[in-house]
Amino acid sequence: DGVLLVDKMKAAGIIPGIKVDKGLTMIPGTEGESSTQGLDGLAERCKEYYVAGARFAKWRAVYKISDNTPSSVSTKENSWTLARCGAICQQNG
Repeated sequence: DGVLLVDKMKAAGIIPGIKVDKGLTMIPGTEGESSTQGLDGLAERCKEYYVAGARFAKWRAVYKISDNTPSSVSTKENSWTLARCGAICQQNG
């Protein structure tokens, strides 16, 4: 019918959002723990997503849970990237 999906969502009272991370990468020197990638270029992407109708962003952090994990390296790395993502998203839409 030519109506954009995002416009149909808004008309139905649904707030559109988007996943902005670029996947996981292993943290060297850990027991298979990962960090989320995607801060590079995030500000520009957020501006584009906002213009396209997105009003919130999703970023994931994966923690491996065991007797020895999460490590302090993983906790610091993922906390830092979550905080930076939040700040960048808020500044750009």
